[in-house]
Parts: sequence; structure tokens; C-alpha cells
Amino acid sequence: MLLLLALADIEESRTSITTSIHAILDGVVREVWRTRTPWRFHDGTVSGPGQYVRACTGNLLVNGNFERHWSTGWNRTYGDIEQGASVTEVIRGADSHVLHMSHVGRSHVTIQQTVSVPLGRILFGYEGKFNAREGGIIGISGTGNAGLSLTLLDSSHRPLGQMYAGSYINIWEGSAFAGAPEAPRSTNRFNFNRLPNGETLRERVDVTRIVMDRMGQVDLSQVAFVTVAVSVGANDRRASAEAWVDNFSIEVCPR
Repeated sequence: MLLLLALADIEESRTSITTSIHAILDGVVREVWRTRTPWRFHDGTVSGPGQYVRACTGNLLVNGNFERHWSTGWNRTYGDIEQGASVTEVIRGADSHVLHMSHVGRSHVTIQQTVSVPLGRILFGYEGKFNAREGGIIGISGTGNAGLSLTLLDSSHRPLGQMYAGSYINIWEGSAFAGAPEAPRSTNRFNFNRLPNGETLRERVDVTRIVMDRMGQVDLSQVAFVTVAVSVGANDRRASAEAWVDNFSIEVCPR
């Protein structure tokens, strides 16, 4: 998820906490999608002026289910390509294809896709599992981070705000002994949600409702594009992170 603005500060925080891994455990690739979790809705109600109409746009993302290679519809970028090692691949799950990303070492790798969205209620769906692993010394040698983000853009592709959800490890967070970076802090343009490490999630998120309730400086009437991104990386040479994701969707329902 992915990845969430005094824009320069947010980008710096997102880069440090939004990163990846290459440490695939035996059997994980084959087993991770065999247990499906039920849908978990952040909010299923209608709020604000207007009502839902009967039809939504359908999924605006290209290859959101990764039935084709990830290079169809998605673009990949690296933090520092000279550091760490990463994998971006589409694998066969129990009943579908799944995007698998991993990274070990400093830096990160990201894939992303930007779509045009009409005015209306934006809904985002995904299935995923995100694993972050620490470096060599527990609690003080850094962490991997895996997550996803939604960036809201205006008609000139300028960022208006961002939602980021990620998994990381820092047992000393909030204390004087914190060795790994703390999570980015939510603002009126940026919303952070910590994902449970190692759990399979299946979510459908009412983006418009979250923006209305928590990101008050974002003008929804100016949103013309949305960028969906998945990122894995780490801030220590021995730390790592990994993600499996499937069934990405962006839909817009007129209000």
C-alpha cells in the first residue's frame, strides 16, 4: 500500500521509510495467497453532498491484477541502483498471478502507475502482504519497509496530497533509543497508516472520505490524476522488505 506535504519534507520522509528486500523464505511464494481474508471496509457510507449513482467507472488501472508482466501498465524506479539488491516479478499464486517485490540493503525500488480520474468518489482496492525485516542488531540497526501509496495530482500533475500505508519495524520507536526512522507524521495533506507486518490484507478504501475527514487542505475538485505506487526497501545494508500484491483497482463513483 503505496507509497503518503510540505512536499519536500514528505518526500524525504517517504523515501526513508518507504523501502524494500530480497530474502524470500522457502514456501512463502507458493503459500501466501492460499488463505484469503474477508473484505475489510474502511468506510462504506456516503457522506457530504450528493448521492451515489448506479454505475461506477470500473477499474481505471491497466493490468491491476498482474495477469500480464508488471511492465504492462507500470513503471519502475530505484532510489540508488548501486546499493542493495532487488527483485520485481510476477509469480503464480494459488488462483491468480501476483506481483512480488523484494529488496535487501539500503535504497528502495518502486513501481507505479498514474491514471486520469473524473470528479467523483474515488475508491481504491487491493490485496497484499507486506514484510519488513530488521538489520543485524535488533532495534538499532535499521529496518526494511514495504508499503503502498496514493498520490493525488492536479491537471498539471502537481501533487495535492498523499496517502501512504506501510509496514516497518522499530521496537524503540518514540524513545530516545530509536535506531530506525520513525514513521512519517500525518498532516492536512498527508495521511499515514501503519500496516500489520506479515498479514494478508484485502481492503477497499474510500479515498474521498479519508481526504474529506483527514486531509482538509486537499481540494478534491482539483484532483485530476491519481498515482498508485508500491515500494520496498531498507535503510541498513542488512535490513530488508518484501511485498506481494494483487487486484489493484481505482474506481470513481459520481456523487
